[in-house]
Amino acid sequence: MEYISTQGWTEEYLEIFTKPKESSVQDLIRQDLFIRDPGSVESLLHQMLQALDYLTYNGLAHRDVKPENILYTSLRHGGYTFQLTDFGLCNVVSDAHTYAGTPVYMAPEVLYNSGINQTPKLDIWSLFVTITHVMNVDGYRSKPLYINEQKIKAVQEAANDKLLQPIRPMAIIDPDQRASAADMLNDVFHGKGLTTRRN
Repeated sequence: MEYISTQGWTEEYLEIFTKPKESSVQDLIRQDLFIRDPGSVESLLHQMLQALDYLTYNGLAHRDVKPENILYTSLRHGGYTFQLTDFGLCNVVSDAHTYAGTPVYMAPEVLYNSGINQTPKLDIWSLFVTITHVMNVDGYRSKPLYINEQKIKAVQEAANDKLLQPIRPMAIIDPDQRASAADMLNDVFHGKGLTTRRN
């Protein structure tokens, strides 16, 4: 990340200023980029898994992974650099207990605020939903997502689609069984970009 400066060190918040980016992933969705170019989906997934693995390694959960919070920069020879942003709800894992995030992307344990300790695996669910949304898997964008049961059902239906079979472990309802960012980097990308040490 290209850091410029900060403001608010003595206040209750901290603002970090970086170089401007072109836009968010939401803009690329409107252009149907991810439907036309599966390679961009793979790049998005890989880069976001690296970001989430880095956060996990440092004991943090982002808690609001969604297309609007992923910025991009076009590369000169094609492709994109994606960057996770908006850390306003980010928390140390030991302090992450509150209902936080954007409901459509929230993991079941947060949606139901079931008293389960929140772990970085809630971000893995959110990333899976993000990938489902950008690819519009199984007509995801047109499904009714008003109540919690509908949100979870739509994600489970997408997880059963052949397109998402390699990353299906990201959509397991039980967070104890759900894959971590490191698991997915190992399984899908042969460990490339891992921060977490291998066993």
